[in-house]
Amino acid sequence: MRKILMIMVWIASLMYFPSHALAVGTLTPGYNWNWQLATTPTDADIALVGTTGKRMIDVDMEETPASVITKMHTKGIVVICYMETGSWENYRSDAASFPASVKGKTLNGYPDERYLDIRQLAVLRPIMALRLDRAASKGCDGIEPDIDDGYLEPTGFPLTLQDQITYDRAIADDAHARGMMILLKNGAGPLVAAMESYTDAALNEQCNQYNECSPYKVFIDHGKAVFQVEYSVGVSNFCPKDNAANFDGLKKRPALKALPRTPCH
Repeated sequence: MRKILMIMVWIASLMYFPSHALAVGTLTPGYNWNWQLATTPTDADIALVGTTGKRMIDVDMEETPASVITKMHTKGIVVICYMETGSWENYRSDAASFPASVKGKTLNGYPDERYLDIRQLAVLRPIMALRLDRAASKGCDGIEPDIDDGYLEPTGFPLTLQDQITYDRAIADDAHARGMMILLKNGAGPLVAAMESYTDAALNEQCNQYNECSPYKVFIDHGKAVFQVEYSVGVSNFCPKDNAANFDGLKKRPALKALPRTPCH
C-alpha cells in the first residue's frame, strides 16, 4: 500500500512539475537577473546573466516558447513568467473568456488594457487557473503576477485592501498548487506585509524614486529576494541603497527589452 501511495504522489508531481522545470523554491537574495518582456530571449540575451551562480530571467508567459524556457533551464537559469492577473488585455489568446461584468476602466497609458473586478473571484479564478496551467506546462518556475495591487488604482470598482489580499492569496495558492513560485509585484506597505508569507520573492518598480522601498525589508528578513528596477533614477543614486538593503537592483528602460541593462551588483 505504501509503495502504491508513493507512486501516486510521483504521478501527481509530474502533473505540476514538468520534467524541464528546475527544482526551485524561495528565491534568495543575490541573483544575476534580467527582466525581458518585450522580446523573446536569444542566446545572446540569455548570456547577459552569466554562466555561473544564481541566475534568473523574467519573460512573458504567453509569448515565450517552451523551447526557449527549456534552453534557459539547461543553462541553470530560473525562469519567471509574467502573467497579467489584475487587468484584461484585448490581445491575449484568452481575451474572450472574460465577461464584460469584470472589465473596468482602461489603464492610463495602456489603451488595450482594462482593470478587473477582482471581487468576482468565482469568475476570474478559473480563467487564471488555466493561465497557470499553461505556465506550468511550459516549465515556468514561477509567476510574476502583474497588477496585483490594483486596489490602489482608479479601476472603476470600489476595491479594498482586503479584496486585493483575498484575490492575491488565491492566485498564490493556485500557483503553489502547480509547483510554481509566485512573486509579489509592487504593492504598498500593507499589501507587502500581508503577502510576504504567501509569496516567494518580490519584484518592485521604482521604489527608490517614490521612497517606497522600506516595506520590502520583510522579504529580506525572511531570506527572500527583492528584484528591484529603476527607470529614471541614476545608478549612482539608487544602487548603493539597493546594495545596502540586499536588493537585486537593475537599471532598465520601461520597454523591457534585453538591453539596456545595468545591474547594481
